[in-house]
Amino acid sequence: MNESAVEENSPFPGKEGLVKGVIEKHQKFLNEYNAEYSKLEYEVKKLEDTISNSKNKREEEKNRLEVLKEKKQQLYHQANNLLGEMFTACPEELDNRIMHSTNDDIEELKRTRQLENEEKTIQDVLGKIAELEKENTREYTSQIKARIQEASKASSEIASLIKSMEKEENLDQIHKELGEKKPRHNWLERRIKSHKEALEYWENQKEVIAGNVA
Repeated sequence: MNESAVEENSPFPGKEGLVKGVIEKHQKFLNEYNAEYSKLEYEVKKLEDTISNSKNKREEEKNRLEVLKEKKQQLYHQANNLLGEMFTACPEELDNRIMHSTNDDIEELKRTRQLENEEKTIQDVLGKIAELEKENTREYTSQIKARIQEASKASSEIASLIKSMEKEENLDQIHKELGEKKPRHNWLERRIKSHKEALEYWENQKEVIAGNVA
């Protein structure tokens, strides 16, 4: 009776049987872990993408907010400068009382933080600019109105952006869920790598025993 026949009838497996059993064990774990890991990988990536996208969006919104605030201040500053230039160029055409009041209103607009108050003052300024508009001042008043109206648009966008940022999704729960899934995800990743390496080793040993590898 040859060795293979003895091994086949023996309750104790030979080298090939032992190696086969080890290979099957590692393959079994790989199948189980891969199935769980695949599902968990999708969930973890989705959570990480949500967090990353939210952070990127918030950063873009913050940058846009700073740009709009700076733009608004520059527009009010330009309007004030144009008002001064108009007074210098056409003093006899202008009502000093309305000029000083308009200047004070624009200075107030630079400091105002409440949109409702700002819009009311803007309407007051536009009304006063209309009173100052004459044939000789129209070149200035049209430019001042354009700056004020553009600043009003920037202010409205600021308010809309702030409101949107306040309503954004709270990420605390998402961070918590990711914190619960990530350790298992990392553990599975390590175990899959370990079983793959072991499987590769024992597959090679199987070939050696079979005489196919020198």
